[in-house]
Amino acid sequence: VNALLEAGVTVIDPARLDIRGNVTVGQDVLLDVGVVLEGEISLGDGAQIGAYSVLKNAAIGAETVVKSHSVFEDCTVGNGCTIGPFARLRPGAQLANEVHIGNFVEVKKTTIADGSKVNHLAYIGDSTIGSGVNVGAGVITCNYDGANKHQTVIGDESVKTIEFGGPPDECRAGPRQSATNVRRTALRENRSVDPGEPGRRVMAPQQHL
Repeated sequence: VNALLEAGVTVIDPARLDIRGNVTVGQDVLLDVGVVLEGEISLGDGAQIGAYSVLKNAAIGAETVVKSHSVFEDCTVGNGCTIGPFARLRPGAQLANEVHIGNFVEVKKTTIADGSKVNHLAYIGDSTIGSGVNVGAGVITCNYDGANKHQTVIGDESVKTIEFGGPPDECRAGPRQSATNVRRTALRENRSVDPGEPGRRVMAPQQHL
């Protein structure tokens, strides 16, 4: 803790900071009360880690804000992101710049590109999400068929809101099109994917909003 203080880190309460590994910091980093840093940790310039958050083997970019009670493990977060409160990044989560992950969101083995948002109550696993995507509340990328896990792919700026991703779909849509429509179109046209048919693409009709 003393080394962090000497490096210019703002530690709200040194007595309630738990360091269990190697921590590399930039300038103007802030650590709130009850933070646990375990394994290899990298915190970029201006990063803020909220109260009672736990980070294990995590790299946090510059000006990223981690709100309270968030849990990170084996993940990377880009610059200018906002995470939490009560968010969980599991192994393999890779967030680019200016990504928003909100309360009660869990991300596992997923790449999320610049500027995308998953703001409420969602599970995003084994997925690739492009830039400028807005994932709505209650979303689950359902890509496990009981035997295998399949990727869910959402293209750049292609999704405004998502209701459910079906297993094992690749959902692609035009600009500002809703992936809710992708899934509902699949159901309406009887094109939903059988568990034994991996990699089937469900394509939505073009819409101009």
